[in-house]
Amino acid sequence: IVVSATDVKKPLTDYSCFAIHRALHLISKDIVSISQLRDGKLLLLVKDNLTANKFLSTKELFGICPIVCKLHDQLNFSKGTIFAPFLSKISTEEIIKELSPQGVKDIYKYEKLVDGKKTTSGVILLTFDLYNLPESIDISWYKGKVCEYIPNPMRCKNCQLLGHTTKRCVNSASCVNCSLPPHSPVDCTRKFCANCAEDH
Repeated sequence: IVVSATDVKKPLTDYSCFAIHRALHLISKDIVSISQLRDGKLLLLVKDNLTANKFLSTKELFGICPIVCKLHDQLNFSKGTIFAPFLSKISTEEIIKELSPQGVKDIYKYEKLVDGKKTTSGVILLTFDLYNLPESIDISWYKGKVCEYIPNPMRCKNCQLLGHTTKRCVNSASCVNCSLPPHSPVDCTRKFCANCAEDH
């Protein structure tokens, strides 16, 4: 939960942290952790949805100031992948509808190129409306193991290094395969990773 003062000119950091802490505990004591964001708002991790709803319906920190509480945009869901080729021909809408009781709110079907044509690979990315990722999910009579989704790191298409994009790159351009200066249409003379100097 993100908690902020309604008056943008006077953020919560302008008030006594002791008073705010007491006022938050008057709403609910089922708070797992509290941290302060850079903009002066507070980020609360609460025990369950019942506690979250108490905060979401609160309009004032008792005796301090009016507040706005809302769910954090990115921290209230988790993502995981399953291998389910039997779902390839079923529509996205139907899959979401059938799996929504288990917390699924969105899916993405990965594709691969086969003979120049895009086909579904059988790997599906599930977005759960849950803080913790479930270990498995029931799909009709199938049981799918849910693996943690780890997104690809940010990679520059100019210098091939990780951690920034082409827009912010100050390095010279290099070939994606050999890390030498661009040499198209000449073939690469080696395989060389710009990040770890290995032969891949």
